[in-house]
Amino acid sequence: MALLRERISNTRIKLKLIGEEIDNIEDLLHKCIQQTDFNKIIKWCDSSAKQAFENTRKKHISKFNRLKNKLQPRKSPILPRSQIIDKTVINLSSRNITDREKQVLALGLNFATTLTHIQKEDIIQHIEPTLTGMDKPAADSIRLEISRILSKAEPPKPNITKLERLALENLHSNSSIHILKADKWECHCCYEHCRLQS
Repeated sequence: MALLRERISNTRIKLKLIGEEIDNIEDLLHKCIQQTDFNKIIKWCDSSAKQAFENTRKKHISKFNRLKNKLQPRKSPILPRSQIIDKTVINLSSRNITDREKQVLALGLNFATTLTHIQKEDIIQHIEPTLTGMDKPAADSIRLEISRILSKAEPPKPNITKLERLALENLHSNSSIHILKADKWECHCCYEHCRLQS
């Protein structure tokens, strides 16, 4: 910011010096020629200065617009969801994959579904070994607090529909196909078990 202020100040000083030099030249010229000729020369000089200013202005505006367009992110065309799914899921098996199953696979192999119920027994089973090393009153107090929390706990809202969950279960139960991520591109391929072994 300080450098910008310094450059602006230097430019103003140069403009002031140039303006004083022009005034001196005009005074000298006015003494040497007639008034009508002097007026013509001033008019030509003003016209030439305006033309040079406009050309420079247009050049800078054009340069600024090119730079602005270059910096703006290019928007990729938005494809319909069906086309995106067809590009994401490639079926190389003989099994017919339904549209619902394709929608589930398009979510990605790292997509995790929410739990349908809270596994309270597993939570208690993991906590109990820690409580055995504590004194009885403290352990009973913690057990009571855990029991109170688990009694009020509710499973999170599902992040897939019932039909999508059913489609996921159908894919999971089918042992004749394997679903793998492709070596290239962001897509998933369905292979038959025998084809994968070969």
